[in-house]
Amino acid sequence: MQPTFLPWLGYLNLMATVDTFVFFDDVQISPKSFMTRNRIPKGENSFHWLAIREIKYSKIEDRFLNNTQITDIPETFKLISEGIKNSYKESKFRELFIDKLYSELSALHSIADINIGLIEFLVDALEINVKTIRSSSLNVKGSKSEKVLNILNNFEWTSYVAVPGAVEYMREDPLWLGLENKLEIYNYEPTPYKQSKSKEFMPFMSSVDALLELGAKEARKVMLSGSQNPLPW
Repeated sequence: MQPTFLPWLGYLNLMATVDTFVFFDDVQISPKSFMTRNRIPKGENSFHWLAIREIKYSKIEDRFLNNTQITDIPETFKLISEGIKNSYKESKFRELFIDKLYSELSALHSIADINIGLIEFLVDALEINVKTIRSSSLNVKGSKSEKVLNILNNFEWTSYVAVPGAVEYMREDPLWLGLENKLEIYNYEPTPYKQSKSKEFMPFMSSVDALLELGAKEARKVMLSGSQNPLPW
């Protein structure tokens, strides 16, 4: 999976359901995607974006998550931390998260490093036990199915959990023929929880919302409660 910016609970729950999780850190950046932004509730049926902006030093086809840094770090930290402080005034995790955000942004690492560092903070807070690896460390070639299979073949894999967004192109690719018994489709339904900024539950927000609203213990319960049985291939 691409290391998205402060991903939703379903992303973290996927990490909790597998033994090994691969961050696709060597993929091209998609402008205005969840690679560089995510949402927290702002008011009734509205949300606030938390975002980082990449330095556009080259053509988009040459900008990858692991070779692109962000622009205007002080302003980025100010905007995100102010949004967090205004939305979660009573959270005991608020300052811990802001400290982690500052440490990741100030390190001047790539967007992949920032995103993965923040994901690791969420993984630790929610007590998720999973081995992680970056696809760039495996030095594999190809795109889509070819790249995924080249990554899987670095391991003695017995099953691969595909996210719904990848199923269509995988089913059309003959590379997966004969491997169907090893494939499962990830299945997750967000569990409603109390959001102080919204009367009605707003699903698919950043997982930071659950952590800062509920605390780590209850956020973990909510995360796990959304798990559904994997769908057969």
